[in-house]
Amino acid sequence: MNKHLAFFRISLKKTLEIRTRILIWFLYDVGPALIMLFFWQAVFKTRSQVAGYDFTSLVYYYFVIMFCRDLVLTHPDEPLQQEILSGQINVYLSRPLGLLSLKLLYELAYKFFKFLYLVPVLIGCYFLFLKGKSFGFDFKLVNLAFFLLSCGLSFCLYFFLKFSIGILAFWFTDIGWVTSLEELIFWFFGGLLLPLDLLPVFMQRLAKFLPFQYLFYLPSQGLLGRLSPNQMFSSLFIQLFWLFLFFILAKRLYRAGLKIYAAFGG
Repeated sequence: MNKHLAFFRISLKKTLEIRTRILIWFLYDVGPALIMLFFWQAVFKTRSQVAGYDFTSLVYYYFVIMFCRDLVLTHPDEPLQQEILSGQINVYLSRPLGLLSLKLLYELAYKFFKFLYLVPVLIGCYFLFLKGKSFGFDFKLVNLAFFLLSCGLSFCLYFFLKFSIGILAFWFTDIGWVTSLEELIFWFFGGLLLPLDLLPVFMQRLAKFLPFQYLFYLPSQGLLGRLSPNQMFSSLFIQLFWLFLFFILAKRLYRAGLKIYAAFGG
């Protein structure tokens, strides 16, 4: 535990060195939701509801999506590719903690500073779009507990997914195509652009067989009171299944990659 805490403190110091980069990535994370809010603001000037949603309910939906993105999104794949191809991954092989643990702790420290940017943005959006109105949904502690637990599982699930993609650099010199394909899929099936119940029926059915709706959409729906207790329980159970699956995948890919790894560059 002391080793983990020590590296977490080191990671916090490292993230201070890239404050501007964190800000840019933060804007990238919240930008799409803000654009969609302005889009819906224009749409609701001529109508009161769209598929059962009014403007206030959609504003809260995108607020929660922004929070989820800031908490869940992680990008260990890009640094992993660079470190594997350059041979810098050798540094991690001699450390007392495994590569998986080191990357996870660094991402946690990275999240800490991103939240410092998120709070003032959410407050500003609240007064910009809702004019300081009271909560537009039935807030319950059980929904909040589900949301926080689900977001924690989503973070770990997405981390292991992206870690697995990064490890592919042991076999491929460029994994950008895999990352782009994965991000394209989760943009549609993660509920980032639109709530999934606004998508065509065949896309909603397809989403049930993918892990992406468990990253953002279902946690947000739970907090907003749109899930029953049974739906929340089943959502957590399926999240655990996907989390275990990608954890095993990440571990096995890493072990297999090390067997064929030969350091080059410097």
